[in-house]
Amino acid sequence: WDEDEEPIPADELPYGHPDRPQAPLDFSKLDMNNPGDVMKATKKGKTVMMFVKVNHFKEREETEQVTSLWEMGLYNNHVQAERTLMEDHTVMFLFRDGADAWEAKDYLVEQERVEEVQLEGKTYKGNFAEEKEDQGKKKIKKEKTKKKKKGKKGTTTKNKVEL
Repeated sequence: WDEDEEPIPADELPYGHPDRPQAPLDFSKLDMNNPGDVMKATKKGKTVMMFVKVNHFKEREETEQVTSLWEMGLYNNHVQAERTLMEDHTVMFLFRDGADAWEAKDYLVEQERVEEVQLEGKTYKGNFAEEKEDQGKKKIKKEKTKKKKKGKKGTTTKNKVEL
Protein backbone atom coordinates (compact mmCIF):
# COMPACT_ATOMS: atom_id res chain seq x y z
CA TRP A 1 0.00 0.00 0.00
CA ASP A 2 1.37 3.35 -1.02
CA GLU A 3 0.35 6.61 0.62
CA ASP A 4 -0.14 8.36 -2.71
CA GLU A 5 -2.50 5.63 -4.02
CA GLU A 6 -6.10 6.57 -4.64
CA PRO A 7 -8.66 4.63 -2.62
CA ILE A 8 -10.87 2.11 -4.42
CA PRO A 9 -14.21 3.60 -5.44
CA ALA A 10 -17.06 2.39 -3.24
CA ASP A 11 -18.94 0.70 -6.12
CA GLU A 12 -15.84 -1.39 -7.01
CA LEU A 13 -15.42 -2.86 -3.54
CA PRO A 14 -16.12 -6.63 -3.25
CA TYR A 15 -19.54 -7.96 -2.20
CA GLY A 16 -19.94 -8.08 1.54
CA HIS A 17 -17.57 -5.18 2.19
CA PRO A 18 -19.12 -2.79 4.75
CA ASP A 19 -18.23 0.33 2.71
CA ARG A 20 -19.87 -0.95 -0.47
CA PRO A 21 -23.11 0.96 -1.11
CA GLN A 22 -26.35 -1.04 -0.95
CA ALA A 23 -28.78 -0.92 -3.84
CA PRO A 24 -32.09 0.69 -2.85
CA LEU A 25 -34.83 -1.84 -2.12
CA ASP A 26 -38.14 -1.36 -3.94
CA PHE A 27 -40.80 -2.91 -1.71
CA SER A 28 -43.56 -2.27 -4.26
CA LYS A 29 -42.10 -5.00 -6.50
CA LEU A 30 -41.92 -7.57 -3.68
CA ASP A 31 -44.60 -10.09 -2.77
CA MET A 32 -44.87 -9.50 0.98
CA ASN A 33 -46.81 -12.78 1.37
CA ASN A 34 -43.72 -14.75 0.30
CA PRO A 35 -41.11 -14.48 3.09
CA GLY A 36 -38.45 -16.21 0.94
CA ASP A 37 -38.61 -13.46 -1.69
CA VAL A 38 -38.50 -10.74 0.96
CA MET A 39 -35.43 -12.28 2.64
CA LYS A 40 -33.76 -12.80 -0.73
CA ALA A 41 -34.21 -9.12 -1.60
CA THR A 42 -33.11 -7.80 1.80
CA LYS A 43 -29.96 -9.97 1.89
CA LYS A 44 -28.79 -9.01 -1.60
CA GLY A 45 -25.15 -7.93 -1.41
CA LYS A 46 -24.72 -9.13 2.18
CA THR A 47 -22.82 -12.16 3.45
CA VAL A 48 -25.01 -15.12 4.45
CA MET A 49 -24.12 -18.48 5.99
CA MET A 50 -26.01 -21.72 5.39
CA PHE A 51 -25.53 -24.98 7.29
CA VAL A 52 -26.28 -28.30 5.60
CA LYS A 53 -26.48 -31.66 7.39
CA VAL A 54 -25.67 -34.80 5.38
CA ASN A 55 -27.78 -37.93 5.94
CA HIS A 56 -26.54 -41.54 5.77
CA PHE A 57 -23.23 -40.34 7.19
CA LYS A 58 -20.40 -42.90 7.12
CA GLU A 59 -17.09 -41.03 7.23
CA ARG A 60 -15.66 -37.52 6.94
CA GLU A 61 -14.04 -38.12 3.52
CA GLU A 62 -17.39 -39.16 2.06
CA THR A 63 -19.00 -35.97 3.38
CA GLU A 64 -16.17 -34.01 1.77
CA GLN A 65 -16.78 -35.68 -1.61
CA VAL A 66 -20.57 -35.30 -1.57
CA THR A 67 -20.50 -31.65 -0.52
CA SER A 68 -17.83 -30.81 -3.11
CA LEU A 69 -20.23 -32.13 -5.78
CA TRP A 70 -22.93 -29.82 -4.42
CA GLU A 71 -20.49 -26.90 -4.45
CA MET A 72 -19.64 -27.65 -8.09
CA GLY A 73 -23.35 -27.88 -8.96
CA LEU A 74 -23.92 -24.46 -7.41
CA TYR A 75 -20.89 -23.03 -9.20
CA ASN A 76 -22.17 -24.39 -12.54
CA ASN A 77 -25.43 -22.52 -11.88
CA HIS A 78 -23.49 -19.26 -11.27
CA VAL A 79 -23.96 -19.37 -7.50
CA GLN A 80 -20.73 -18.44 -5.74
CA ALA A 81 -20.33 -20.27 -2.43
CA GLU A 82 -17.42 -21.15 -0.17
CA ARG A 83 -17.69 -24.56 1.50
CA THR A 84 -16.28 -25.35 4.96
CA LEU A 85 -16.63 -28.67 6.77
CA MET A 86 -17.87 -27.92 10.30
CA GLU A 87 -18.44 -31.42 11.70
CA ASP A 88 -18.18 -34.88 10.21
CA HIS A 89 -21.75 -34.63 8.87
CA THR A 90 -22.29 -30.84 8.66
CA VAL A 91 -20.96 -28.33 6.16
CA MET A 92 -21.23 -24.54 6.00
CA PHE A 93 -21.72 -22.65 2.75
CA LEU A 94 -20.78 -18.96 2.78
CA PHE A 95 -22.41 -16.70 0.19
CA ARG A 96 -20.96 -13.25 -0.47
CA ASP A 97 -24.25 -12.27 -2.13
CA GLY A 98 -27.02 -13.36 0.20
CA ALA A 99 -29.62 -13.51 -2.58
CA ASP A 100 -27.80 -16.57 -3.95
CA ALA A 101 -28.38 -18.44 -0.69
CA TRP A 102 -32.09 -18.92 -1.39
CA GLU A 103 -31.39 -20.34 -4.85
CA ALA A 104 -28.84 -22.67 -3.27
CA LYS A 105 -31.36 -23.70 -0.60
CA ASP A 106 -33.84 -24.75 -3.30
CA TYR A 107 -31.10 -26.77 -5.06
CA LEU A 108 -29.76 -28.44 -1.90
CA VAL A 109 -33.15 -29.46 -0.49
CA GLU A 110 -33.69 -31.53 -3.65
CA GLN A 111 -30.42 -33.45 -3.23
CA GLU A 112 -30.63 -37.07 -2.10
CA ARG A 113 -28.06 -36.89 0.72
CA VAL A 114 -29.36 -33.68 2.38
CA GLU A 115 -30.95 -34.20 5.79
CA GLU A 116 -31.64 -30.52 6.52
CA VAL A 117 -30.65 -27.00 5.49
CA GLN A 118 -30.46 -24.15 8.00
CA LEU A 119 -30.70 -20.66 6.56
CA GLU A 120 -31.24 -17.47 8.57
CA GLY A 121 -32.55 -19.33 11.61
CA LYS A 122 -35.03 -21.45 9.68
CA THR A 123 -34.61 -25.20 9.09
CA TYR A 124 -35.71 -26.81 5.83
CA LYS A 125 -35.92 -30.61 5.63
CA GLY A 126 -34.43 -32.33 2.60
CA ASN A 127 -36.83 -34.09 0.23
CA PHE A 128 -35.11 -37.42 0.99
CA ALA A 129 -34.67 -36.83 4.74
CA GLU A 130 -35.57 -39.63 7.10
CA GLU A 131 -38.26 -38.78 9.63
CA LYS A 132 -36.58 -40.01 12.80
CA GLU A 133 -37.88 -37.17 14.97
CA ASP A 134 -41.52 -37.75 13.97
CA GLN A 135 -41.35 -41.41 15.02
CA GLY A 136 -39.97 -40.39 18.41
CA LYS A 137 -42.81 -37.91 18.88
CA LYS A 138 -45.36 -40.63 18.06
CA LYS A 139 -43.88 -42.91 20.73
CA ILE A 140 -44.09 -40.13 23.32
CA LYS A 141 -47.73 -39.46 22.41
CA LYS A 142 -48.55 -43.19 22.74
CA GLU A 143 -46.93 -43.31 26.18
CA LYS A 144 -48.90 -40.24 27.31
CA THR A 145 -52.21 -41.74 26.17
CA LYS A 146 -51.37 -45.00 27.99
CA LYS A 147 -50.66 -43.06 31.19
CA LYS A 148 -53.94 -41.15 30.85
CA LYS A 149 -55.88 -44.40 30.38
CA LYS A 150 -54.23 -45.97 33.45
CA GLY A 151 -55.15 -42.93 35.57
CA LYS A 152 -58.85 -43.15 34.55
CA LYS A 153 -59.53 -46.63 35.96
CA GLY A 154 -61.39 -45.26 38.97
CA THR A 155 -58.47 -44.51 41.24
CA THR A 156 -57.73 -41.02 42.39
CA THR A 157 -54.13 -39.87 42.34
CA LYS A 158 -52.72 -37.07 44.42
CA ASN A 159 -49.80 -35.05 43.16
CA LYS A 160 -47.40 -33.57 45.69
CA VAL A 161 -45.53 -30.45 44.79
CA GLU A 162 -42.26 -29.79 46.56
CA LEU A 163 -40.63 -26.40 46.47
